[in-house]
Amino acid sequence: MAADNSSDDRFRSLYPIVVVGVLAILALLTALLSIARLSSMFKYLAKSYNEGWYALHVDTILTGLPLYPPRGGLVMNNYPPLWFYVTAEIARWTDDIVFASRIITAVSFALIGLFIGVFVHRITRDRAASLTACLIFLLSMLIGFPYSVGFGDPQMLAHAVMLGGLAWHAGAPRSVRRVWILAFIMTTALFMKHNPVSLPMAVGITLLLHDRRIGLHYVTAGVGSALAGLLVCYALFGYPFIDGLLSARRYGARAIVDLFFANLMPLLPLLALGCLGIVIRARDEWTTLIASYLALATALGLLWSGGSGVSANIFIDVVIGCAIAGGLLVAHAGEGWTQPVRIVRTWSVCAIAVAVLCTPGLLYARSLLNVPGWIAHESAVDVRTRTIVETIHNHPGRVLCEMPAICYWSGKKIEVDPFNRLEAVIAGRTDKQLLRRMVEERAFALILVTRDWPQTIYFPDIVEAVQAHYRPTNASDDPEFIILSPRSGGICPPDSPECVIR
Repeated sequence: MAADNSSDDRFRSLYPIVVVGVLAILALLTALLSIARLSSMFKYLAKSYNEGWYALHVDTILTGLPLYPPRGGLVMNNYPPLWFYVTAEIARWTDDIVFASRIITAVSFALIGLFIGVFVHRITRDRAASLTACLIFLLSMLIGFPYSVGFGDPQMLAHAVMLGGLAWHAGAPRSVRRVWILAFIMTTALFMKHNPVSLPMAVGITLLLHDRRIGLHYVTAGVGSALAGLLVCYALFGYPFIDGLLSARRYGARAIVDLFFANLMPLLPLLALGCLGIVIRARDEWTTLIASYLALATALGLLWSGGSGVSANIFIDVVIGCAIAGGLLVAHAGEGWTQPVRIVRTWSVCAIAVAVLCTPGLLYARSLLNVPGWIAHESAVDVRTRTIVETIHNHPGRVLCEMPAICYWSGKKIEVDPFNRLEAVIAGRTDKQLLRRMVEERAFALILVTRDWPQTIYFPDIVEAVQAHYRPTNASDDPEFIILSPRSGGICPPDSPECVIR
């Protein structure tokens, strides 16, 4: 019997070592992927349409122009204003708006991981659980949401502000004063990006269920500060602000299916483990918050993912909720079970690690683990993009850029917002023929398009007009972009094979 007990003790002593080892592996992978992702922050990499679009509107602030243009033009703005003003302040120090937005996003990314860890530690008093929650978020984002880490994104700043407020709120007993401050913090974040509403709603539901008086104060403060913010924005920007926020978008079930399989489905194992952590402490107030948050994030993410232009970012709330719930599982694994708690705790950490790593996104992320090779690849892309930027910069005249960041880096005015113009035309909010007339009149000295541009964001009539009046130049051998210039020999007949630009 003594020998058996000694053997059991040896096995039990291995459990903390296994937990530390698994967390160390996750931390190492997080560090390697972070280095690879963030190594491109200050390179000319035009992989995100939105970065140049943000630069366009931040530049209007810096030059004193209206942030919200009136309806009917070729440029639209359907975002709340705070992100643009924060970026404008950072851009004064960096002299590059795109790089400024990337700095903000990178700092926000790190802060979200930190605040998740702080929040989980404050509600569980468990260091392993808080570290696990932090690593779940960081690694899941690095693997499955690449354009939210190394590229500018206001949603990351909004999440960082919200989670900072939540972590602060969890650090002391609640009071009317604290929930008013928390409501103001949540509302402020929504004026940076307006779609991450799941967490503010979950906080309100939880407070109303567990302390109605405090909950009513929170709801009152949140609604009041939101209305006050809208009134201030209306006073500053006029009706174009309201008109921009309410701009119509196409909606389709196909987009929901695509985003589900691409981004939500890989999170289902983590979601299942998080639900297990919630079930263990189902009656706890913080568990109610986490359960409400996960449910709302999943439901609203699926609902909104059908909108045109909605990206994988709509599921970042799900990632955050899974991270917090995963930390809850590690902290309370084995409570009320007959097996030793350390066994269950060890298996829970291992199961979470498998759920994070065994996703399709890791197949792409493998190339990032070769950090020197990845940096060399991105540097080569940077050189090619700089060549295009220099070509466009040195060419006199107006330029139409399908990827707005390149126009920004080239020092050319971004006159057309192709994606939002398309949505506005479909919704009947702008003149369909305006851009076609400009193309037919050869108003642009150059047009920059992606290689698959006829299938991306232009109407067929615009494609036809471009092919009839513009031709590819020899200015770029970039595999991603084509530079077009006006045809010198007149109009190319639309039915001619020579008009088809490949």
